[in-house]
Amino acid sequence: MIILELLGLSLLVGLAGFRVWRIIAVDTILDGPRERVLGGAPVWVQDLVYCAWCLGWWIVGVLGVLVGVGFGLVWWQIGLVWLAGSAITGLLGKLDQF
Repeated sequence: MIILELLGLSLLVGLAGFRVWRIIAVDTILDGPRERVLGGAPVWVQDLVYCAWCLGWWIVGVLGVLVGVGFGLVWWQIGLVWLAGSAITGLLGKLDQF
């Protein structure tokens, strides 16, 4: 049963991470703040923000820890949710580019 729970949490965190990344990097609602923050930023910083694999890793890390602590997971379970969730976020970000 724990495997199904971890898979479910990973899916939830991955989907939520993708949505947060998309709001930050793509959606027009944050065009103004994004332009102010990234306007003078080096290209590598812009690349990190627009990359679902890169920024998604950190977003899912925060979400995974919050969800993991909330559900009483131990450190290795949180790590699995983080890894699987970031893979889901990255894959969705890649699919979103087409």
